[in-house]
Parts: sequence; C-alpha cells; structure tokens
Amino acid sequence: MASRRSRRLDDGSILCCVFITDVTERQRIEIAWEGFATIDFLTQIPNRRYFIARMEEELARIHRVAHARAAVLMCDLDHLKNVNDCYGHAIGDLILHHFSVILRNAIRKIDTTSRVGGEEFAVVLADAGVTEALVFSRRVLQQISDTPVLVGDTVLHVTISIGIAIMSADNIGTDAALSRSDTALYQAKNAGRNRIEVNVP
Repeated sequence: MASRRSRRLDDGSILCCVFITDVTERQRIEIAWEGFATIDFLTQIPNRRYFIARMEEELARIHRVAHARAAVLMCDLDHLKNVNDCYGHAIGDLILHHFSVILRNAIRKIDTTSRVGGEEFAVVLADAGVTEALVFSRRVLQQISDTPVLVGDTVLHVTISIGIAIMSADNIGTDAALSRSDTALYQAKNAGRNRIEVNVP
C-alpha cells in the first residue's frame, strides 16, 4: 500500500514523498485472529459461534430450495465430569479431542461439526433427514465404542448421548431446531445415556 505527500519548498520546487507500507504481515495476523475467533482451541474444530453462523446459512438454503432439509445433532460425552474427577482434566481434554477427531472424520464436506461448550458437540448434516441422521449417529456411537482411550494401563470406555432434530422450511430461525435437538439429547441422557433420541414435531 502506498501513500503520497507533497510540499512546496522555499525555492518554489516541489518535494514529493512516497510512503510504501507492506500490509501482508498485518493481513496474515488478521486472518489468523479470524480463525481463532471461530475455532475451538482444544479440539481444533469450529466453535459455537461458527456453528450458529453455519446453521443460519443452511436454513437460508433450505428456504431457497424446495423440499430441502438438514439434520441437527447435539452430542454429549457421558460422565465426563467423573473422568475429570478421577483422572484429571488433562485426561478429560484427551477424551474431548479424541471424540472431536471421530466426528471430524465421520462428516462429509457439506456437513459441519462443532464443540458448542463443555462436553457438548453439535453437527449439521446437510440434505439429511431422520434416517440419514440415525445411520450417522449409530456409526459414531459404534466408533467411539470401538476406540477406548488408554490411560497408562487403564482402558477408559467412553460413551455418548445424541439428540436429533430436523431443520426444515417451516423453521423461521435456527432456535427451533437447536431447542428440539437439545430436548432430544436430554431425553437420551435421562433414559440411561449411550443412546440416540429423535425429536420431530
């Protein structure tokens, strides 16, 4: 980026100064900060802020495209507090990261996963209904069951609870689908955990 300044000298000549500033480094830092604002530091997947923005984009697409829909999943790691109390927060963090890798590897490019807070994760499956969401959820439950976390000689078997809701053109905003998926999640937890519940109006 360049700027120019001129001034007339006493002898009538004009002195012209050109200032050149390299903004590449500043732009790189700004881009990095934008990334920090939307990425969860621990799990390195999108955070709640990014997830809500992505949901709004998906709802806008649903309103534009006839018969479009998307599945919204809320996932909660069961009894993570007990793990933190027994083994320490470092092991709890290891489990959070382990689950985030499972989710990241399970989704398609058109889907979005996020850590929305604590031990809660969320997923938007684009162009998916209840059937596709159940297939996805069962696959994730199976994978986390098949890959326990090793702490020294101790094997920690991790389970999750999942609540599913469908976002459709009837929804004015994203709150309705989020609320239904959250309700389904708590139904899963209250029914014994390590299970999937669906909340469809």
